[in-house]
Amino acid sequence: WDRDTTVPNWLSGTYVRNGPAQISFGSERRILTSWLDGFAKLHSFKFSGSQVLFSGKMLESPNYLASVAAGELQPMSTLNKFGTVEEEWTFWEKMVILKKTLQMTSFDNNNPALWRIGKNNADDGIYLAVTDAPVPTRFNISNLSTMGMQYPKVWPPTISGCAHWMREVG
Repeated sequence: WDRDTTVPNWLSGTYVRNGPAQISFGSERRILTSWLDGFAKLHSFKFSGSQVLFSGKMLESPNYLASVAAGELQPMSTLNKFGTVEEEWTFWEKMVILKKTLQMTSFDNNNPALWRIGKNNADDGIYLAVTDAPVPTRFNISNLSTMGMQYPKVWPPTISGCAHWMREVG
């Protein structure tokens, strides 16, 4: 807010966005070289009268949690290469990524967009962080906690999702 005025009283509600926020996990190796690969963080702004409350929380996807626990990025799909050839995934790590791809868990970093689906009210809506991978991450709009991954039905099989959803009429 760049004005010397208060926030308008009529402004109320919650605005949540996501974006890349973490590219390393404490190790000198395997630091992501593109923010497009950066792990997602939710940012929440709650407006109530003249008061604005801010909070933020990392989306805790399985690959994020495994990387935090290991202190280094764990095998997963990335868009960019690493900084050096020595950091690139080994043959066996690529086999782990292939297995994760078949299980739809190789890219669970949903950092570009958020969607609310389901019932048309804040409490009953389903809030999802999405990307072009097939598995969005569900989160709680009130406290930004990660509720889990929303895996698609097994049939028909898919290897793609969409970060730019369109609402169906009704």
